[in-house]
Amino acid sequence: MSCRVVGPLAAAVLLLAVPRAEAQRVDLLIPLAELEAHAQRDSLDPAAQYDAALGYWVGKRYDDAERLLRRAVAIEPKFAPGYLALAYLPYARRPQLWKLLDKDRVADADAETLHECARLFRRAFLLDPMMDLKVYGLVRPPQPALVVGFNANRTYVALVRGFEQFWDGQYEQSFGDLQRVLDEFGTRHAAEVPDILLWYHGLAAAHGHRFDTALRDFRTLLARALEREQTDSIVRTFRLKSNEVRYVLATLYRRGERPDEAMALYQESLTNDLGLYMAHSQLAEIYEERGQWFEAITERRRAVDTSPEDSSLQYDLGHTLAGSRDFPEAAEVLSGAMASNPLNTRIPYTLGLVYLRLGQPDQARQVLQRFVATAPSRFSSQVSEVRRQLAGLPQ
Repeated sequence: MSCRVVGPLAAAVLLLAVPRAEAQRVDLLIPLAELEAHAQRDSLDPAAQYDAALGYWVGKRYDDAERLLRRAVAIEPKFAPGYLALAYLPYARRPQLWKLLDKDRVADADAETLHECARLFRRAFLLDPMMDLKVYGLVRPPQPALVVGFNANRTYVALVRGFEQFWDGQYEQSFGDLQRVLDEFGTRHAAEVPDILLWYHGLAAAHGHRFDTALRDFRTLLARALEREQTDSIVRTFRLKSNEVRYVLATLYRRGERPDEAMALYQESLTNDLGLYMAHSQLAEIYEERGQWFEAITERRRAVDTSPEDSSLQYDLGHTLAGSRDFPEAAEVLSGAMASNPLNTRIPYTLGLVYLRLGQPDQARQVLQRFVATAPSRFSSQVSEVRRQLAGLPQ
């Protein structure tokens, strides 16, 4: 009884990276006109908006790119790649921002921009630490921002090759190159391994289902973040705070099918930050998988209470209530979610199915017709199913 949140439809084939000595050029593999037509045709599909935004980005039409990225996350507040792209878009507009990241004093306007970019970056990775990173190829930072620490010049080429392979979704090749760079450091210089290397190495390992390796990398990142925060209270860059690294670590435990360890870390994350509503959502999903509906609904309610303006959390609560067969309350919650976010077509779809379970054909017809009229093309199977159900309703 759901329409899944999915990543960009064309991202895997949308961009072609052309390496150069000093930088990286990115070309479109899909014509911009085709991307624009798709975005207009599927105007309520966040992935279609995102793909067209990347097309505008390549053409340096940054205002158009921002407009579609903001539409993507308005349609689906859980759309992680949209937030990541919004985090980096200011750096495409003003590459000189890279030079300000490590400065202690910057102009107020620049400081506000850096803070907002860091906030969007953290939101993206908390929503999905294993999202597509193709957008990195559009705004790769200069060498000093990528590589710091031991033997930076010698490792730079191998690191960037590993990064670029990761951005292109070639996770096995990326892991191999990054592992070779790690081997060059050896245990003697392990403390000097840059965070960015551990970050990518860990994520590449996770994509390849090497979860023990990924967990080891992120446990190291967590320890470093905790130590850093003892001496530096400034968090302005793209580093995650220690509690956010803890959350990502919990998510990797969950992806590695170790839910008990994941739950303990999610709970610890909430102990440190009651506002980390995504941890409530993750706990709810684990409880749902175990059929513990009361606990799942409790966590969904806590997430909504923490971030009541996020319609996706209301939708999640309604979906979980429906899964527990509490259809009357599910209908009430989903109706509120649809009023809060009329752009998200997953809501009328689920609400219509709930009305069918309640034996309310008139209400079901109204919202299901709305779904059929507005659903993105990737929901074609659900549209066909709903049309059959509509045909069977009493007139």
